[in-house]
Amino acid sequence: ASSARPEPTPLERELVSRGVTSSIARQLLAEYPEERIARQVEHFDWLKVKHPKKVTVNPGGFLASAIREDYEPLKGFMSQAELTKKREAQEAEQKREAEERTRKSREQAEYKAIKQHWDSLTPEQQKLLEADAGISPEPIRPADFMAKFQRTHLRDAHIRKILGLRLEVGSGT
Repeated sequence: ASSARPEPTPLERELVSRGVTSSIARQLLAEYPEERIARQVEHFDWLKVKHPKKVTVNPGGFLASAIREDYEPLKGFMSQAELTKKREAQEAEQKREAEERTRKSREQAEYKAIKQHWDSLTPEQQKLLEADAGISPEPIRPADFMAKFQRTHLRDAHIRKILGLRLEVGSGT
């Protein structure tokens, strides 16, 4: 019983299942870091699918050489970690884009509701609303764009309160 070999490790089983002999697998595991071996196994599996001619003659020998020589992966290869990272980045970007579309759609709907409310008021009601919003009744010079913007901003903020909308677009409140 003392001559019994220890149970093979999961990585040793991975190598043997790909054609590496158990003695070579143990030797490779003793001589090289597991990360390097795992990376080469992953690349080997990718090659079997994408470029099978490279590994069909002697798969175990190819894999053992790849580990010993630390072959560079072929162009187009991405590890599972890289694929996961890429997928997560794409999902995050899609989520951000969806949130941006939702935000823009909500802002457009709010702007439309504010404009409809304002347009539905008589001139007298519009003056009362502006007075309630603290807007000066003094006329604005046609070229005073900043004063026009401020008046519109104050008026729209007041209508937002009346309609129960968020107080500031894009503030998250």
